[in-house]
Amino acid sequence: LPNADPGSVLDAMAAEPILINRPLVETDKGVRLCRPQDTVHEIL
Repeated sequence: LPNADPGSVLDAMAAEPILINRPLVETDKGVRLCRPQDTVHEIL
């Protein structure tokens, strides 16, 4: 979806969650896609 508008990308991600690099972690310091898993330490 390189030429898709942001709304279309979000729609595709909602329809096909496998497209999302997970896990997503949210804290008061922000949100990170935690792959590799050590990335989570940035927001803890």
